[in-house]
Amino acid sequence: MARGDDVLVFQRQSDKSLPAARLTLWSREGGYTITNIVPRELDRLTYAQYNGLLQEFERLIAKPAAFDRLRRRTLFSPAVP
Repeated sequence: MARGDDVLVFQRQSDKSLPAARLTLWSREGGYTITNIVPRELDRLTYAQYNGLLQEFERLIAKPAAFDRLRRRTLFSPAVP
């Protein structure tokens, strides 16, 4: 990891719909990139599990964070004459 890189790791417990997993994001210009989704209790994920984890992250974390960022930027932007 180069100096100044920002890495985030999200973790979820298993439930009836999806297995326990860790999702890793690396900072990139303009945002973050999901670089890996790793199961915590299985050897590997199926395509359906991987996509399910990705969609859940988008729904529960990414979209709400993006909306909040946009809302804050809109609320606190300087007035343009």
